[in-house]
Formats: sequence, C-alpha cells, structure tokens
Amino acid sequence: MSNLDSKILRIFGDLAVDKRLARLEVVSRLPRFIAEYLISRYQKSGTSDWTVKLAKVVEEYYPDPRDKDKVLSRAKREGRITLIDEFKATVDLKRNMYFLHIPNLQIYDALINESLVSRYERILSGLWGIGVLEYMPTLVEAVRSRSRDKIFFTPLILEEFEPFQVYNIDVNTFVEGRYEFSTREWIDLLVKSIGLNPSVYSFRQKLLLLFRLVPLVEGNVNLLELGPRATGKTYLYRNISYYTRIYAGGT
Repeated sequence: MSNLDSKILRIFGDLAVDKRLARLEVVSRLPRFIAEYLISRYQKSGTSDWTVKLAKVVEEYYPDPRDKDKVLSRAKREGRITLIDEFKATVDLKRNMYFLHIPNLQIYDALINESLVSRYERILSGLWGIGVLEYMPTLVEAVRSRSRDKIFFTPLILEEFEPFQVYNIDVNTFVEGRYEFSTREWIDLLVKSIGLNPSVYSFRQKLLLLFRLVPLVEGNVNLLELGPRATGKTYLYRNISYYTRIYAGGT
C-alpha cells in the first residue's frame, strides 16, 4: 500500500474503496459505482469469504437478461423473487396508479407499493437497489371479474426495497479532509477516484483526465473530445454516476 493510500484510509476511513476490487468478475456486469458500493458493503463485514458471498448475491439476484423466463417461472412457482436492478416508478394519472420498470427483465408495467414511492422519492427517476417482488395473479383475476378490458399490467408488485445509492452526502467531510492533502496528492486522489492509476500519467495528463469532470460540476459547460474509438473517452461518464447519459453514434 502506498503512502497516499494509507493517508486516504486514515483520513476518510470507511468512505475509501479499493478500486482494484471493482474489476472482480463477479461485479463486472454492474455499473462501476454500484459495484464499488456492494464491494465496500461486503468487505466491511470482516469475513474472509466476503467475495464468495457477494458473488452469490449478484449471481442470484442480478440474472442475465437472457434468463428472463427462468426468473419469471420462479416468481410463478414461489410467489416472490428478489432482484437487483435500477428500478423506476412512473405515474399514470389516467388510471391513478404507479407502474414499475424492471429494466433487466424488460418489464415496464409491473406495480409498486405506493409507500415505497413516498419513502424513496428518487425511485421516480430510477434508483439502483435490491427489491422483493411478489407475484399477484389474484390482481389479474380481480380485473377480469370487473371488466373485459385487456390486462394492462404485469402482476408483479415491488413490496420491499433497499436502495444502493447514497442519499445524503456530507460534503463537509471531504472539504475538511482536503486540507490534509497537498495539491498534487489531492489530484492523485481524484484520479484514483475515477478508477485510474495516477502513477502512469504525467501531471498534465492527470489534469486533462480531470477536465472531463468539469461539465458534471459546472452548469452550462460543454466539452467536446475527439479521438479514435475504444480509447476511454466515455469510460468515466459510464461509471461515475447515475446522472450521466451516453448517447453513442457515428463510426
């Protein structure tokens, strides 16, 4: 462990995450910021087999989209399923109800307990977490008994939810910690924070890498970066935050 790594751990404690662990195969399908959250959570358990436990959770609760029918079959058979996904609730005022998007299963008309919308309002814009969905065929029967209209929802309802994304961040913790680092140390810390190794870049290259962050923290700032494909131009934006969007195009 480098002197800088030791200093980061000493000052920021549990807020520090070993970025190298985010390259583990078990979390490779998840967005980097979610992978790091889960790694930090399971690593803190203090058990030597935390990677095994994490692998089991991801494999069981974040299935490959190609296994959609297997997952739905389990829901039909067992009555409930637990999933990791970026759940999103939408409002349908015409029907006076909420619908739930489950992207990994390509389901966009499931249901959600309204109390969860009140408790986690950010789910209206999409929120990563682990949720328990109950299969409710009785809802279909109830609708059919009252109307001949086509069933307009998938009878899966999100009843329990635990978000993975941090809600409240105390910026003062980082402001105060900043004073413990020199400018060059802080630049290296930021480069580490975006998943890169500062030791292989010149000072100028580090500044150019961090320049990509400017549109995320300053309003009305646009950045145009030109370069060959597969050279890392969008890596940062894909992995740093839920609030970034990549629209790929061109050749």
